[in-house]
Amino acid sequence: MIGKKGSDWILSKKIISLLVIMTLVFSNAVSVVFAENANIHVISDTTELKTVEGEILGNVTTVTTIERSEGSQGVKNVITESKKFNLNPEYENNKNYTEIFSDTLTVNTIFATYDYKVYINGELMNDKEPSMGLMAVDKAGIPSVCHYYSNNTMTSYTFACYESMNYNWVGDHAKPDPEGSNIQKQATASNQWFATAKNGVDLFAMQFSTFDTALMTLMIEVGGTIAGLSWSAIGAIIVGGGLAAALAGNVINQWSSSKTYLGKAYSYIEKL
Repeated sequence: MIGKKGSDWILSKKIISLLVIMTLVFSNAVSVVFAENANIHVISDTTELKTVEGEILGNVTTVTTIERSEGSQGVKNVITESKKFNLNPEYENNKNYTEIFSDTLTVNTIFATYDYKVYINGELMNDKEPSMGLMAVDKAGIPSVCHYYSNNTMTSYTFACYESMNYNWVGDHAKPDPEGSNIQKQATASNQWFATAKNGVDLFAMQFSTFDTALMTLMIEVGGTIAGLSWSAIGAIIVGGGLAAALAGNVINQWSSSKTYLGKAYSYIEKL
């Protein structure tokens, strides 16, 4: 599975400085930069790309710019995110990899009202009850939402995926919950869409790991636990301003990207 390098990072100390320009650096190469304008924050992250077998494909650098503005009804964050994929020479001309790991530029508008409702591009984020999800032995991906696994000889693979997801904040181990239609397909490496579908699931898992890291970073800053969160609670953090608000905006943006990559993985699996 593609994972974030150094996922067991720790934040060495809380930020107490009030410098106009300051940078937080984590052991997994994440940094938060405050521009001279206190309403603009830039988050940079470099992640190593690996196959489930541990083979290094290259890396991806994500730069997220968060622009905050306050209005009469709430706080708006316009979040621009660029992803730059750098594939190793043996993969950079292979369409099974370049189609999946291609540079992107996305812009999301996150609006938090003063009564703490959160909207992504006009869509209200709702806290929902948990559901069961897929049950299977996992090899790569997230078992409850979208993953694949092989037989013992690795000659045949089973793919299972939902088309969307929400986040279940209930309990000490918050997790994604599936939504919408689901599919299950079996395929071998000879299938023309096999590598694309497999890479699509890997990229979704990597992106969700980025969301998870963003969420952990926010929890360290506010001194809370995931069990005490909800989308409305994150909305309250955004309204509150400061570093925590920028980190909360990044959490929502990474969640939105995770849903986008899940949808892509679902569409690739449909073609198997």
